Amino acid sequence: MTVYRVGTTAVALSFLLIVSSVIFSVSHAFTGMNGVKWVIVAIVVGFTLFNFVSLYFRRLEVEGDEVRLYTVYGRKSIKLNALEEIGVILLKMRAIMILSDAERFVFVSSYFKNFAEFADYVKSKVDAPLQGNIAKLDNKLIRKKQITFIVLLGVLNIFLVGSAVYNFVNS
Repeated sequence: MTVYRVGTTAVALSFLLIVSSVIFSVSHAFTGMNGVKWVIVAIVVGFTLFNFVSLYFRRLEVEGDEVRLYTVYGRKSIKLNALEEIGVILLKMRAIMILSDAERFVFVSSYFKNFAEFADYVKSKVDAPLQGNIAKLDNKLIRKKQITFIVLLGVLNIFLVGSAVYNFVNS
């Protein structure tokens, strides 16, 4: 069985995002909090906490012909030999592979470390007509999507800490 997890860098930056959002929240407490600021701060901290938990516990298990995806929402599984369609969606920060049979579907994101290896494995297990959509997922594209996501997390951390420093200096 092969287990894929979200990359360590993404998980670490997501954890730092929680720390950054708490520092950002404390900086707002020093500037004087009213009702609206409390709500905004709670949403920011809550979102970053949920994002971290979601990334940390997400895993993909591949055993033979079965793919199992575990998320905070539950578990989904699909058999590669029963696939009827494979879709690929390219977004700015990630690529999503949609594996679907007659009854269910599984979304697999490029957040996973070794996602290119997983895509190659799927290609090797499905018939030629289904391989066409996966062909656009090459290593260079996947790496670019993963780097873009990491850069976004870094920029968000810098923004929150920079805003907190600004608040501390001007309070």
